[in-house]
Amino acid sequence: MLDVKINRKLLPIKSHYFLFNAGTAPLMPYIPTYAKQLGIPSSGVGIMYAIFPFVGLIAKPSFGALADKFKKGKLIFILSIIFTAIFFGCIAFIPAHTTDAFMDLECNSGETRLKTCNVTDGCALDKIEMEFQGKEIMECKLVCYDPNYSFLEQICNDGNISESCFSNQTHIEMTTYSNISDSTFEQTCLYFPVKHIYFNGTDIENPQCNGASGIKCSVDCNSSTVMDYIQNAIIEQIAEPYYKTIQFQLLFFLMAGAWAAQAVVVCLSDAICFNLLGDKPHNYVSIFKDILIKTKCVEVDYHQEPYQIKKILNLFKNVRVVLFLFSCITFGICIGIVWQFQLWFLEDLASAQGCDSLQWIKLLQGLAMGVQCFLGEAPFLFLSGRILKKFGHVHTMTMILLVMGIRLLAYSYLVNPWYTLPIDLLNGLTLGVYWSTMASYANLIAPPEATSTLQGIFGALFEGIGTSIGSLFGGFIYESYGGAIMFRSFGIYALVYGAIYSLSHFAMDFKRKSSDTKYFSNGGRVLSNYGSLVTGNTHSN
Repeated sequence: MLDVKINRKLLPIKSHYFLFNAGTAPLMPYIPTYAKQLGIPSSGVGIMYAIFPFVGLIAKPSFGALADKFKKGKLIFILSIIFTAIFFGCIAFIPAHTTDAFMDLECNSGETRLKTCNVTDGCALDKIEMEFQGKEIMECKLVCYDPNYSFLEQICNDGNISESCFSNQTHIEMTTYSNISDSTFEQTCLYFPVKHIYFNGTDIENPQCNGASGIKCSVDCNSSTVMDYIQNAIIEQIAEPYYKTIQFQLLFFLMAGAWAAQAVVVCLSDAICFNLLGDKPHNYVSIFKDILIKTKCVEVDYHQEPYQIKKILNLFKNVRVVLFLFSCITFGICIGIVWQFQLWFLEDLASAQGCDSLQWIKLLQGLAMGVQCFLGEAPFLFLSGRILKKFGHVHTMTMILLVMGIRLLAYSYLVNPWYTLPIDLLNGLTLGVYWSTMASYANLIAPPEATSTLQGIFGALFEGIGTSIGSLFGGFIYESYGGAIMFRSFGIYALVYGAIYSLSHFAMDFKRKSSDTKYFSNGGRVLSNYGSLVTGNTHSN
């Protein structure tokens, strides 16, 4: 019978990891879509996401240092969770644009139809038909200002409601009903034939005009897809630059605050976790993170040594530490392009196979995320401690970089997007193992009174500098040369740096005589045979 023992001491921090990520993970992927609905173009979203990592870069070491210096880590930790919830919650109250969406209502002897142009998506009609599966009729409410009285007269005559049409009307309100199956897409224009018009209490069936006539109307249709195409055209006509709008400014401020608060939570939770683990840092498993954690659950045991910045600066004089820092940046660059552009790349591959891909591309994207998280990352979060204990930090980091290079190269040769699923399993050997490797290495070399500071520095280099560089340069390469070239170039870069990282340590170890014992001053602690510790030749702390 399986003997399962629960470590009650670690249960609160494990609950924190699980619940915090459960609360924030559903929000982050949809912020760009929400920004689009607020009228912010893709360039504006790109600028925001290029700046946000640097917000985390500043917040992590800053608040980590404050936590260490003033021994207020618990208070800062709790407040950061609260502010994360506040900032994300306030995003829902950002006011939308008051602009209208317009379509042309055209009438001739053959039929009456709604028209919108400047649609560049060749699969627009397929997307609309997918939305209307199970229903056929699209209802649009029209408000037509500055009415065309010739059009009005013909519609009234056709419906035998001339007594309801007055030439002095300032606007016309009507409701149209269109059968989606009769819709057409010609060049850049979508056409929706109107089967019924409800006007002035009268239902006019199959409205027609003796001559060609038309009117421009403000439209509100019961199709979010149709409204997206209409509103995109309207947003481009707004005279005020997007960065001056209240929508962009509020979203940028709230997301920057949420990003900073979330970064501090992640940083301090790792420091708290290692305090709880004590002399067993290899048992570190970064599970998931919580938005509701009781104050009494976590007690941070700070060491009483005085906080000295010189001890931290001295760490970065060691070549091995510097090489590890650049490894964190390199991995951040590579994982950044995966986070930002993998789903985009899958859509491009799917679109190359025709509009039929619209029926399964979202399923594939969801499966890709599920495979990465549940079949890739989650199991290796539990196995990462054993891997580190067996191989050490240098050999483990070398494996992470080489596997990441292979993963990116595999993406670059994809033709059938469904083959991304087996490749996504490598997320375990890359991101799953990396979290523990980075955090435990920072804990091993940190002075006792500065563990939060070191966690903040390493995390900031990874998520601040690394992912920001990857997103920025990846975007330019993707736009100029395509997704395959982008993934291939970064894959080669990861393999090259992984080889350099491993060979550099091999050369340093080769120069060190086997009988030598290297002492590394670590702010009051001395790590005996430090070089062996980080290369994996010894497994004791």
